[in-house]
Amino acid sequence: MHFHLPKPLHGWREFAGEVGIIVVGVLIALAAEQVVETAHWRAQVSEARHAMASELGDSVGQSYERQRLFPCIEGRLNDLSAILDAAEKSGRLPPLGKTDSAPYRTWVHGTWDTTRQGDTAMHFSRVELTNLGGIYEFIDNLDAIVLPEQSAWAEIATMSGPGRPIERAEVAQLRKALAQARLLNRITAIAAIRLRQIADDAHISYDPEVVKFYTAKAASSYSICRPISPEIPKSYTYAPVSDNLAATLNNPLSAWK
Repeated sequence: MHFHLPKPLHGWREFAGEVGIIVVGVLIALAAEQVVETAHWRAQVSEARHAMASELGDSVGQSYERQRLFPCIEGRLNDLSAILDAAEKSGRLPPLGKTDSAPYRTWVHGTWDTTRQGDTAMHFSRVELTNLGGIYEFIDNLDAIVLPEQSAWAEIATMSGPGRPIERAEVAQLRKALAQARLLNRITAIAAIRLRQIADDAHISYDPEVVKFYTAKAASSYSICRPISPEIPKSYTYAPVSDNLAATLNNPLSAWK
């Protein structure tokens, strides 16, 4: 039995050349695919950075706001503590205008949550990802403080009204609420400044126009920075955030684009 080896087309040299062309073609295709994939992830990272710039601008703006309002809030708590001390001695709360409160704010982190849970996060540098994680850890903590802080101020707001008797047990409870509001004001200011320090030191981009929304306001435009209103409520119905509905309707949020 005789075996005949297949003859290469046009000879072995021509065959090797054709194989080489195929290999080069495959390598070119793979390289092109890699270029397309790299461009895709660059676009995804750029889009994520752009979205976070707006999101971080909001937090950085609120950071400046809380730093500026810190002495106003501390001063208001000092005034209310003095009023409560006098009420404990007399057994009566005096007629008192609106106590006001620390501003109600949300600390948004939706873009970061989406980014770190998806594949895009793998295409950030390790340093940038670590710094973003540090910033957003403070933002998460601040977001968790918002409702407890407003709850403390809601309890303090029960001091506002036409005047009434007060028991020692209520004095003790109000002192606890004042201490809670004071603690949360300090934690909020510190955490807010810390997130801004990391962002600035790491050169993380944030939208200056969003920041300006908060920094353009004078401290005197906040009621917490002005003396307690001489206008006395006719009943004990006051609570914080009483004017926020109108402000919300007059300043609608825009979707990110």
